[in-house]
Amino acid sequence: MDNDLKNRTLTELEKLVADFQGKKYLAKYIFSFIHAKDALAIDDITPLPKPFRQKLIDAGFYISRLNTVEKFTDPDGTVKYLFELQDRQRIESVLLTNDGPDKRRTLCISCQVGCRMGCDFCATGRLNFVRNLTAGEIADQLNIIAKDSGKINNVVYMGMGEPLDNYGNVIRSSK
Repeated sequence: MDNDLKNRTLTELEKLVADFQGKKYLAKYIFSFIHAKDALAIDDITPLPKPFRQKLIDAGFYISRLNTVEKFTDPDGTVKYLFELQDRQRIESVLLTNDGPDKRRTLCISCQVGCRMGCDFCATGRLNFVRNLTAGEIADQLNIIAKDSGKINNVVYMGMGEPLDNYGNVIRSSK
């Protein structure tokens, strides 16, 4: 497994903390600061003791972050986000707002760069498959857009890529 803490589930973080002789509850701080408080660096997880943070940093652990390249808003309220990944690849996410009385907001997130399915009706299929997104890259789309645009009611894996072709990371992104 790579050293991006964002790619780890709570259970995996608990094991990592135990491997570093830390108390199990520290994993909840890491998970919460990454996914709820938008920590950008290990030193931002202030409830962790400084020596423990330094151990993680010295071991090469880090917290990844998608870069928002552009944000497009249609007159109908649809918002499209263009993100750049650490390897310079780009993906899109789309936020849809229902005009009905409930004003539900649905986020379409990507799970791959490109797609290997080649469906005729889909523009992503014409891009060809580049790679699967990590669980952290998938979850980061929701984290960034919710922080930017507010509460999201529904999340669908209908952005770039075929979710079942990246099943493991799709499932991990939801934990």
